[in-house]
Amino acid sequence: MNSSARVLSPLLAFGLWMVPASSARADCGQAVTTAELVVMLEGAEWAYSQANLPGFSQASEQLRTQIPCLIEELPRNIAARLHRAVGLRGFVDRDPDVSTRAFAAARVIEPAYTFPSAMVPAGNPVLADYNAVAVEAGEYVDVLAPADGYLVFDGRPDTSRPRFWPTVAQFVSSEGQVTDTFYLWPEQSLPVYEIAAVAPDAGVVPAASEARAGERSVSLPLLAVAGGLAAASGALYLASRSAHGDFYDPGTPLSDLDALRSRHNGMVWASRGAAAGAALTGAGAFLVVRW
Repeated sequence: MNSSARVLSPLLAFGLWMVPASSARADCGQAVTTAELVVMLEGAEWAYSQANLPGFSQASEQLRTQIPCLIEELPRNIAARLHRAVGLRGFVDRDPDVSTRAFAAARVIEPAYTFPSAMVPAGNPVLADYNAVAVEAGEYVDVLAPADGYLVFDGRPDTSRPRFWPTVAQFVSSEGQVTDTFYLWPEQSLPVYEIAAVAPDAGVVPAASEARAGERSVSLPLLAVAGGLAAASGALYLASRSAHGDFYDPGTPLSDLDALRSRHNGMVWASRGAAAGAALTGAGAFLVVRW
C-alpha cells in the first residue's frame, strides 16, 4: 500500500470495535470457526495491500462483527494477525491511539514479525505506528478465575490480561467449549461472570477455644493426602496444557487431533477432581476431633 493512503479521507470511526463486553453471542447469525476467521483476515489483508480502502473497510467491519461468534480457541499467531488488522484499520482511520496499541498487542505475541513488502513497503508510515509502543515495559492485570473452565487471553490460558493494549479474551468451559469471545481494550472490563470459590486456607489452625470444645487437632496424614492431591492436580493441569499446545501446533497431523482433544478434556476433568479432593481433604484435616 502506498504512503498516500494516509492522506485519504478516514473511514468510519474505529471506535466501533469498542463494543460492550456484555454483547450477547445470541446476536450471531451462526458460529464462526478459526478457519473462517482466517479467510476474513486474508480478505482484509489483500484489500489493504491493493489500496482498496472500501474493500478493507468492509472486510475489517466483518471481522469486528464476527469475533464474538468464534467458537474455537484462537491460536496465538492468529490473535497476532487479528491485532495487526485492527492496527491497520486504526492507521487508515488516522487514529494512532488505536493503531499503536493494537500493533503493540501483535508485537508482544510475534516480536520477530515483519510485514510483507507488498503490504507495507520499507519507509511506509505504518511502520512508525507499528513500532511506537515500547512493549518491553508492558504490565499485566490479574483477573479472577471463573467458576467453570478457564480464561484465555490471545490464545494463552491465563488469569492476567494486558494493562496497556487490547486482547482477545475467551471463556472456555470445563468441557473445552468456547462460550464467549471478546476483543477487549484496556479500558473495557470483562463481563460479569461467576468466579471460582476460594479454597480453605490450610495454614489456619483452629483457635484454642475451638480445640477445647472437642480437642480438635490437625491430622497430619490428611494434610499429606491433601498435598498429594494438590500436586496431582497441578501435574494433570500442566499435562492438559501440553496436549492443548500440541492440538494447536501447525505441525500436528490432523489424524491426531481427536485423540489430543479427548486427552486434554480428560486431564482437565481429572485435575478439577483432584483439586476438589485436595480442598476437601485439607479442610477435613482441621476438623478431626479427639474424644
